[in-house]
Amino acid sequence: PDTFAEKLIDYISSNDKIVRYIEMPFQHFDDEILQSMGRATSQKLIRKIMDKIKEKLPDLSLRTELIVGFPGETEEKFRKILEFMQTYEFDWVGVFEFSPEEGTKAYELWKSNPVPKSVVKRRKREVISLFSEILEKKQKQRVGRRFSCIFERENTLRAYFQAPEIDGVVRVKMNQKEIKPFYEVKITSFKGPDLTGEIIV
Repeated sequence: PDTFAEKLIDYISSNDKIVRYIEMPFQHFDDEILQSMGRATSQKLIRKIMDKIKEKLPDLSLRTELIVGFPGETEEKFRKILEFMQTYEFDWVGVFEFSPEEGTKAYELWKSNPVPKSVVKRRKREVISLFSEILEKKQKQRVGRRFSCIFERENTLRAYFQAPEIDGVVRVKMNQKEIKPFYEVKITSFKGPDLTGEIIV
């Protein structure tokens, strides 16, 4: 996010040939933690970018990666992750536990101010639980809508908001003898990250 130009958002919003999907690994939303991570960004800048995206690209699918348990992460600092998730409702979230690597600056921070392993695991569960709620809400909103989907394999397609192998798929019954690169699909149901739909002929 520290190098994500606002002009790029404007460019994407004005070009219908660009897929509305961006991955931005924010990692955290607390300024002190971000600084300790060596991230040249801030909560204020992230909010500015996110507000711009919501304004210019309301249909954008946004994936982010988060790290919980970074040295010095207090309960208050951790709660900022949950607050940001609730505010911006990311489409996809990957959450990882901090893992100390000897020889790094973060390792030295971990030696002096570690977060207990049990706390790290609990925080990860909280992030996963909140994301599950957000995902269910978004999936419900997709039921009944039509999307152009790309062929993945037999009976399996992907919509623009689904990256290969990590974001779920669209399951359909394909009776066509001739395989096409794209299909128009009406979503009928979902289970977790996967959607089920009917091909519109």
